[in-house]
Amino acid sequence: MPARHVCLAIAAMVVVTACATSSGTSVPSAAPASSAPEPSAAASVDATVPATSPASSPSSSAAGGLCAVEFERCPVAAGTYSTDTFVVPFTFTIEGSDWVNDRNWPHGGAVTKAESDSFLWAAGVAQGQVGEEVLAIGPGVDDFVAHLGRFEGWTLSEPSPATIDGASGMQVDVTTNDVQAGGLYLIAEDAFNLAPGEKARFIVVDKDGQTVIFVLESFSATTFDAFVADVGEPLLAGITWD
Repeated sequence: MPARHVCLAIAAMVVVTACATSSGTSVPSAAPASSAPEPSAAASVDATVPATSPASSPSSSAAGGLCAVEFERCPVAAGTYSTDTFVVPFTFTIEGSDWVNDRNWPHGGAVTKAESDSFLWAAGVAQGQVGEEVLAIGPGVDDFVAHLGRFEGWTLSEPSPATIDGASGMQVDVTTNDVQAGGLYLIAEDAFNLAPGEKARFIVVDKDGQTVIFVLESFSATTFDAFVADVGEPLLAGITWD
């Protein structure tokens, strides 16, 4: 996935750290700015590497594992996968070609289709950057939805009820317009960004007391509706908790 969407560049992480110092809030220690790798914005998947293939059965015990290691991406084939390293593991199915597994952290992950649209997940989110400030995010579904309203210049839909395999929460669509949102939310290992001209759907649910965030992101707002209808909605509907 392009670096602007998933991992903050070194300069941005330095800003986060500096702001955290002045505000008394720190970036999670598992991902200090001084040691975080800086992925290339022009990184591409090596076509000679065979795509990871999952088992054909949709059951979590037979689902394939994701293959990204730290900031190293890898191609994945269509099929069913388990996020077994995630703190709130679940199984999902992707269809079609041109998929890449961008991240596979304990507190978040992502897959991207055709370098254009992504499905992401996260948990344990307690901080996010708004402008040059690192702000606390409360632990509940409503707290994260309220955090999305902190960004001036965005267009937000009205929150609506959402359910993922029995876990209930809220759904909000965000159009960034011309607003850059580096470090929109931070996890222990990484950071998530939105760039100008993007559109994303956030589905935030409570799974047994843990707030889990799912994101359908289009790098261009013009592809969002088609991505959600053709890929995103079937993917979300097929999620099962492990």
